[in-house]
Order: sequence, then structure tokens, then C-alpha cells
Amino acid sequence: MALSAPTGGSGGLPSLSSSPPSALLPNRLLLPRLLLILTVACVQAWILPVQYHQQHFSCSSSSTAGCRRGRGSGVLPLTQPKATATSYAASSGSAGHNDAADSADEKDSTLKDNGSRRPRSGPAAATDQPRQQPQQQGQQRQQRRKGPGHAWAGNVNNNQQRQQRKPRHSNNNFYHHNGGSGELVREKQITSFLRNAGNEGGCRGIMEVVADHFNELNSVHCTMVLNRLSKATQTERDVVLQSPGFIALMDKTQQVIGEFSNRDIAQAAISLARFRDNRKISRWQGLIHALQERAGRSLANMSTKELAMIMNAFANLPDPPPPAYWDVFSKVFLIKAADFDKQGLSMVINGMSKILYRPSTEVLQTVEALTSGLMDTCNTQELANILNGFGKLDHVPSPDYLARFELLSLPKLSQFQPQELSMTFNAMSRIGYRPSDAYLRAFEGACIQALPHFKTQESAMTINAFTKMTDYMPSPAFFAEVERCVIQKVGQHRAQEVANTIHGLGRLGYDPSAPFVEAFVEHGMAVMNKMKTQELGNLINGLSKMSFRPGPAFFMRFMDVSQPMLHSFTTQEVSNAVNGLMRLGCKPDEEYLRATVQVAARHLPDYKEQELACLLHAYGRMLFFPGAVFMEAFEAELGRRVAVGVNSQALAMTLNAFNRLNWKPSPRLLIEMERSLERATCEGLIFGAELAQAVNGLANLNHTPGRSFLAAFKNVILEQKNFVDLSTIAVILWSLSALDPARMKGFYTEMVEVACRRLEGEQPEPLPVSFPGERSSMYYSSFNEVVPTIGGESLEPPMVMCVRQLLQTCRYLTMLSNPIDQGLFRRFSTLLAEKWAELQLEKYEVHTSFFHRDVLAVVTKSLGLRCDIEVEDEAYTLDMVIYPEDGGLPVVVEADGPHHFFRNQPEEAMGFTVFKHRLLEGRADRWRAVVSVPQTEWQRAKESDARRGRTTLLVKKLKEAGLDLCRVTETVMDPQM
Repeated sequence: MALSAPTGGSGGLPSLSSSPPSALLPNRLLLPRLLLILTVACVQAWILPVQYHQQHFSCSSSSTAGCRRGRGSGVLPLTQPKATATSYAASSGSAGHNDAADSADEKDSTLKDNGSRRPRSGPAAATDQPRQQPQQQGQQRQQRRKGPGHAWAGNVNNNQQRQQRKPRHSNNNFYHHNGGSGELVREKQITSFLRNAGNEGGCRGIMEVVADHFNELNSVHCTMVLNRLSKATQTERDVVLQSPGFIALMDKTQQVIGEFSNRDIAQAAISLARFRDNRKISRWQGLIHALQERAGRSLANMSTKELAMIMNAFANLPDPPPPAYWDVFSKVFLIKAADFDKQGLSMVINGMSKILYRPSTEVLQTVEALTSGLMDTCNTQELANILNGFGKLDHVPSPDYLARFELLSLPKLSQFQPQELSMTFNAMSRIGYRPSDAYLRAFEGACIQALPHFKTQESAMTINAFTKMTDYMPSPAFFAEVERCVIQKVGQHRAQEVANTIHGLGRLGYDPSAPFVEAFVEHGMAVMNKMKTQELGNLINGLSKMSFRPGPAFFMRFMDVSQPMLHSFTTQEVSNAVNGLMRLGCKPDEEYLRATVQVAARHLPDYKEQELACLLHAYGRMLFFPGAVFMEAFEAELGRRVAVGVNSQALAMTLNAFNRLNWKPSPRLLIEMERSLERATCEGLIFGAELAQAVNGLANLNHTPGRSFLAAFKNVILEQKNFVDLSTIAVILWSLSALDPARMKGFYTEMVEVACRRLEGEQPEPLPVSFPGERSSMYYSSFNEVVPTIGGESLEPPMVMCVRQLLQTCRYLTMLSNPIDQGLFRRFSTLLAEKWAELQLEKYEVHTSFFHRDVLAVVTKSLGLRCDIEVEDEAYTLDMVIYPEDGGLPVVVEADGPHHFFRNQPEEAMGFTVFKHRLLEGRADRWRAVVSVPQTEWQRAKESDARRGRTTLLVKKLKEAGLDLCRVTETVMDPQM
């Protein structure tokens, strides 16, 4: 054989031809020449294209007009088969395997089919005569690239599938005659261009390469481009999403989706999900659906990594697949569950929670079992994702699992990102897990450090989660940091976050500063039209527990937004809305309240007992009667529940509501309610203020409890006497006086002593946080607080009514045969007199009803009697006092309107009216008699005789009281009103 010179286009690599043995060069000359040729080929293949590429991007960034190379390629266009270009193409066969970061995220562009050949690196590549290599050698090289350290190593089935894949067909016909080898070179070259363009020119460089080689892109290229673009900054992504090139790329991706491998599907889906803007990415819903369909056919053949990526991607993309799709996914998951790593498990459970797909119990238990063993190796994000997934799917792990989670996450709390902190704590609250105080303190400390970096959603979730941690109150430092950080971002809060923040702080019993609440109220009005029904209820309920009171504009806005949505309010939302408005001092118009009654009446059996009580309690405080039909239905529903047991707080509120609505329940229901309250009292499950509220209701409903109930009542009140305020003490003493039970001298002595201390300025002790009903109680004190009404009747201020009740109690004690200690009684009387004189300096308006003026006209005009109206008698304000002409004691005339009687039993006076008459009649040294003129009798007399029926009725009553009215003749007529 003889060594021949290189032929044209060979690129310099010698070829061996038949030659006589004597013509062969010596071995010592042949080997150095071969080494020199190979060295030159390597320089051409690897160094020169990189220099071209760098030169292109340095030129493209300047204004030099001499840069004419193809955009993004770094070499001359491939339609000109120059040696440098083809050498670079040949050498690019290994591109994509020298970057460890790219190998973990992106699909290798090399085809792993059994017949693939790699073109040799050297000038001879320009002749398009690639050197044949054994299949076994190619497989070994592939194994080295995908070694044990690779993220996709170990998936034998997937590797075999990728190796058996058919070669893709390039659109460049120039390479077709090479039997697939030129096509392979071309694909690798474009892959290298894309990688280099991304490293040097970012998104712009990638899109330039895409534009230059658009028709030659295959599935690997499309996946790679999407992956690179999805990892760009938000600003770059926004620009790319709007570009025509990206739109064309998405269309191209959808065209080649049939060529996608399982990894291509997973990588493309996760790349689309990274764009994070569903409003923009939803424009390519067709591509997303095609990916979903393609993935659905391949679920059984996917690796665990690909399954996890598919779940995570479709959970973050708009319009996820239907539940049937995920049922198949769950079956595949159960088969391969043991092969999932900790990251894959966290992605699966978190993805299911995002699409609100609740898998079978077997799937959840499998995830729980697997993650329990891997928990000690999980990072903070994986820990947060796993527990967050369980929380959203309403799966409560075992106590051992939660204890292990708490143990392992406690040392890492300071490493948690803000989102991970909020997700973890919110998940604990959702599954009802209350960690130890040490964990909560550590979590609170981590939150204080991270609050400046919290997003608005994260801060709202964290605040709301604290409300579900029983018997734990965050420190003042936490609330101070919340106020400082959250108010800076108040304008960024979405509607739900505004409602959750206010609702959470209100439930925690924290009263923020006025500027903080005012800022949220102002912003809440701006976003209120975007609030859902639950958020509207939470907002008004949270505000009602703060001292700040919004202006009328807020209430008008709330009613305008919520009234059209009332029909879709849940039972809790109706209760929260009505009760919140009441507590904020707002009485809506009649139309709004009637609409709430209609909604509530349709769903009474669905209401929880606390919701029923709060709703009726709010109607009562607003002095709004919901109608006899509603009250009868309410009473029937309550009777059904009391038989099986009702919360004592709900009973107390309901009794007080019956009282305020002038509705007397059936005797049987009252007895059942008394028994239930007695059980709760004996078990210590009711707070003194709530018990006082219940007894006040019983007294006004004319129901005298049994001795056992009163004994239990006395014990609880005496135990908690230091925690109750003056208003509660007034209610307790007044109620017992109205009930007039067997003498309780010891009880009166102790309670009057506490009342004296309160009148002297002593404040009650703080209520223990450990008390079970403290946080949920809707009504602790100030039972006589008046709800202002719009255009309604103005009642006395709370403190005036409180002192009146104490004065009435004092009057009752003087009627007892064995009053309390005389020294204590004189002290009590003196303090009350001083307080009453102080209150008289505060002027308040008293309205006189039309019925009252009608009775007064008959007394003065028809009968000609001298009288005074609105006479103060310390304990009471008397409607009229008539002074007889004979100079005897005056007669008290009480014009008792409808609120003095039960609506469903109009002939029976309520307890407070009966007690008033009894006290006035007991002052025989001051009043001759007390005459009651019920409005029902007055109306009947007017209807029976329009000319003098009212006069006749009043004359009859005054004569029975002992007044001499002989001069009144039958010619006296009723006055014209």
C-alpha cells in the first residue's frame, strides 16, 4: 500500500489506497504526520467556531456595519459548505454533554438509536464521509454520559425507549443524501448554537437562532428553547411573551409535539408553568391541551421524575386536566411510588392540592408513609410542600407523623423562606394540629425576622393561622412588626388578603392603631367589589372586634356590594355580616335586613348553633323583628337541638335575643334551655358575663329558674366576680332582683361590695387566656350598649342604663325585710347618688312616642288635669305624673307601648315592666297608685268609640286609682290629634 496525497475536498486527512508495500512510508514518519493532522482538525473544530461566535456577539452589540455573519450562529450560513462550518458541525456532536447544569435540566439533542453514527472530528468531515463506529462503543459512551451521578440515571426503561427512538427528519435537504448522518450533525449544531447563544446573548440571542433556523427546529430544540427562556428574569420573559418570534415558536412546538419523548413532554410543560402568567400563557391553550393529551397516553411509561414534573407543571398551568385524568395518574403513582424520591413526592402531593384533586386514601397514606422515612433528608421547601399538600387535601396525618415533622422542622425554622413559613403554618391550622408552645415561639421568632420579606398573601395566611392555635397569643413584638410591615404594603393587598388580615387580627383580640385600620378600610372599599361572599363576611366580622369605627360611606359601600350577593351567602357569612354590622353600630335599612331574613329562613336546618344565636342576637340588638313566621321556625329548630345539647354561649345569646325581640318561647323550651344552662354552669363551661346574659333573659321572659340553677349560678358568679365589669354586675343584680328569688343575703353582700369597688374606679382583672369560651365569645360585657340607628329611636347611653339598674337594685334592697349590712348599703347608695349626679351633666335626647303624646292629650285637654311628663325618679323615668286637685299623693301613668309586652302574647307584660310597676307600687309614701295604659287597650277603645272611647278608658282607670273625677261628664270628647 502507498500513501497518497489528499484529494480535493478531503480537508487534509490522508486516505489509504492500494500500493506496493515498498511505497509505504516508514512508521516513524507516518505516526507524527497523523498526529499533526488530528491536532489541526481539533483546532478547526473547537476553537475557531467559538471565536466566530464571540466575534458575532461583540459586533451585534455595537454599531459596526462590517459585521455580516448569520445572527446567533457564530459561523457562516450552512448553505455554504465551508470547511470551518462543517468542521464545527462535526465537532458539535459532543456539545451538550460538557455542561453539568444543562445536563440536569435540558434534553440531550443526541439521538440514541442503534444505527446512529458520529462524524469524525477533522477536516475529512467536509467530505460528508463519516467514520463508522461500532454500536457497542456508542452505547458505552452514552452510559458514561448518563452515569450514576446523573439526575436521570437508573431509569432503564426510559433509556431503552430513548435509544429505540427513530431519527428525526430535518428540513435541510442538503444533508439527506448522507443517510441520516448529516441530519444528526445538523441537529447537534443547532443545539450548540442555541446553547452558546443563550450563554452569550440571553433571550435575545436564543430568539435570533430560532428565527435563523426556524424550519429546522425539532422537538429537542423547542423544548430546550422553552426551558432556557423560562429561566430568564421576569422582565425578559415579559418581553419574550409579547414577541412574534415566541408566538411562532409555540406554534412550531405544537406542530412537532408528536415527536416528543416523555422527557420532552415533561420539560416543555414545566417550562410553560415557569412563565407564571396565566393571562398570557393561556393564549396557547391549544399547546397545553396537546401536551396534556400526549402525556396522558404516556403516563404508564414515564419515569418518576417525569411524573412529578407533569403533576407540578399542569397544577400551575391554566385549565388543568379533569379528575379522570388524575385518577389514571394516581394508579400509575401507586405502581411506581416506591421509586419516587423526596422531591418527587413533595411535587406530587403539592400539585394535587393546587388543582384541588383529592386522591384516594391509599394514595395519601402511601405518600405519608414514604415521606415519613425521607423526612430527615428533606429541605425546607420539600417539608413545606408536603405538609401544605396534606392541609389543602384535608388529610390529617397520624400524630406520630406530625410529631416527627415538628421535631425535624424546628431546628430549620430560621432557614425557611417566607413562603415556606406561611405554607407550613397554614397547613397546620387546616389539619387542626397545634404544635408545642416551644415550636410556636420559635415560629413566631422566625416570622418576626421574615415579615419584612413576606408577600401580602403570606402575611395574611400567617395571621389567620395563628387564630386557630388554641391558648396561644402572639407576643406584642409580633403584632408591632405586623403593623409596621403590613401597612407599608396595604395598597398591594388583594381583596381576599384584606379580609383575611382584618379577620385574623380581630379574632386574635388585637386592636391595631387607628391609622392601620383606616388604611385597610379605605383600601377595602376600593377592592370590595372583587370580594367573594366569605371575604365580605370576614371583613365586617373582623372590623367589629376592633375599636375603630368606619364612617357611613363604608357601610353604604358594604351594603351596596353585598346585597345583590346575599342569595349566595353561606349560613356563616349571613351570620357574620349581620352580627358584624350590629357590633359596628350600624343598623341597615329594612330592605337589607328583610333580604337577610329570607336567605336565613331557607337554610335554618343548615345553621350551626352559634350562627343561629349570633344572627338572632344581632336582630335583637338592632331592635329589628324578623317576623312571626321566622321566629316560629327558629323556635322549632332550636327546640329540636336543645334536646340533644346546645352550646351554653349560644343559649345565653338566644335568651337575650328573645328578650330584645319581645318573643316568649314556649314553657317547655324555656325549661329545656334552663336545664342545659345548669349543666354547663355546673361543669364550669360558661363565663360569668354569658351567664348574666342568660339570667337577664330569663328574668325578662318571666321565667323563674329552680333553686339548683340559682345555686350553680351563684357559685360561678362568686368565683369569677373579679373578672366582671360594672355593666355585668348591674345586670346580675338587676336580674336577681327582678326574679325575686329566696333571700340571698350573702350573695348580695359580696356582689354589692364588688360594685362599690367598680364605682370607685377599680378595674376588673384580665380574663384568663386559658378560659375555654374566652376567645370565641361574641359578647363579654356592656350588655346595655345601645346600637345607634339611622332615623330610629334614640335610647339612653350605656352607663346611664347601667346606673339605673343599680339604682333599681338599691330600691329593691330597701324593700327586703333583711337588707345587707347597713354600712355597705349606705356606701353603695352614696356612690350611686354621686355617679347619677355626674351623669345628669351629660345631656342626651329622649324621644316621646306618638302613643305617649296621645295619652297626654286626653289627660290635659279632655280631662283638664295637671301633670308633668318625663319625671325623673332616679331609678326610673316616669311617663306622666298627675297631681290631684285634693292635694293628695300624685298618680303615675305609664303609657306602655308594644315593647312592654310580648309580640306573641300581647296581653302579658315583660319582666322589666312588671318589675318597674312593683318597685313603683312599693313607694306608697310617694305615689298614690300606678296606672298602666297598654297600647292594645287604647287602640281597641279608639276603634270601639271614635268620639270618646279613649277618654272613657282613661277615666275608668284613674277612678280605680282613687282619683276624684266626678266633674268629668259624658259630654267630654276625645281630643283631635
